[in-house]
Amino acid sequence: FEQRYTLAVFYYATNGDDWLTTKGWLTKDSECDWFGIEGLSNCLDGCTSDGEVCGIRMVSGNGINGTIPSEMGVLTELTIFEVSINL
Repeated sequence: FEQRYTLAVFYYATNGDDWLTTKGWLTKDSECDWFGIEGLSNCLDGCTSDGEVCGIRMVSGNGINGTIPSEMGVLTELTIFEVSINL
């Protein structure tokens, strides 16, 4: 629940309703299946084997705009966070 809440806060803080792609966000689907939950190297699928988000990569001009919320600190397994080139 805490992870899903944190990602929802991120969505709203960065104007998620205006993102170009929102596939999966705020749905009942696993957070690991949401658009942009992906990683590299030791975090290939964006989530650990326990289902904890370890990677967020949205670098394709998705329209993320706003302030990264402090709640993101709750995602203790998050090692990849790439949101550049988004406007």
